[in-house]
Amino acid sequence: MAKTNGVDFPDALWEKMVESKDKLAETPDNGRFYSVRDLVRTPNLAKKSAIVFYNWGVITMVYYGLSLNTSALGGDDYINFFLSGLVEFPALLMSIIVIEKWGRRSPHIMFMVGGGVACICTLFVPSDLFPLTMTLAMIGKFGIAASFNIIYIWTGEIYPTVVRNLGLGVSSMWARVGGIISPFVALLADSWRPLPYIVFGGVSVLGGILCLMLPETLGAPLPQTLEEAEDFGKGGSLLCPAGGHKKPEDTKELEADLPDMSPPVDATNAMTNPSFYLSFETGL
Repeated sequence: MAKTNGVDFPDALWEKMVESKDKLAETPDNGRFYSVRDLVRTPNLAKKSAIVFYNWGVITMVYYGLSLNTSALGGDDYINFFLSGLVEFPALLMSIIVIEKWGRRSPHIMFMVGGGVACICTLFVPSDLFPLTMTLAMIGKFGIAASFNIIYIWTGEIYPTVVRNLGLGVSSMWARVGGIISPFVALLADSWRPLPYIVFGGVSVLGGILCLMLPETLGAPLPQTLEEAEDFGKGGSLLCPAGGHKKPEDTKELEADLPDMSPPVDATNAMTNPSFYLSFETGL
């Protein structure tokens, strides 16, 4: 890659990478087989896994539930379904922008709680005010669609490298469970029309509140091992765990290992260069 880009790869950095690779190959646990139990083996990682699994299930259940329940809002079914799909475009775009500025944790909580509250508020809207009911339902769909986009990225950054694909796979399994439940929740409208939205809103708000116990991952180095994943997010308060940050000494150590890439300065040429005297006089 360095050759293709026309740059020189520092020898010191290359030697450090080879040395790290050799150490990894010599590690006795390198061939260890990781299973689902490793996701819940330690207390902190088990807590984070439970919250992540719940959020995946709830997001999928509410997402498909709101899509399937558009006919219960009243009005034209085709227009309702069209608006339900159209609202996802700004939701996905906004989620992409906000997670790079405010992180994953705060926007996800905001979208989950905001969308859930909007769904619950449909309970207090009279049946003849269809436009207001439709607006609240679309706000709920907006929030859950944005959360769906964020949870993919956040989950991958919470789990360590050794079980990251496993964590995403199990999370996706719980999402399928939520998708299976969603049609049955939508059928509750036969008993009472606002009931599905109350259920969808309640579980969404609960999911957002539970995410207060998850750490922020924006700008944090990704955990590589189960030990790092267990320590990641420890500290701080229960509802505001400490996020991971790159240690200053780690950056200094890496910079010390890199060679000096600045071009050598010829003292003779510098003394005979007119710009040298200009800068010297300016300094005086």
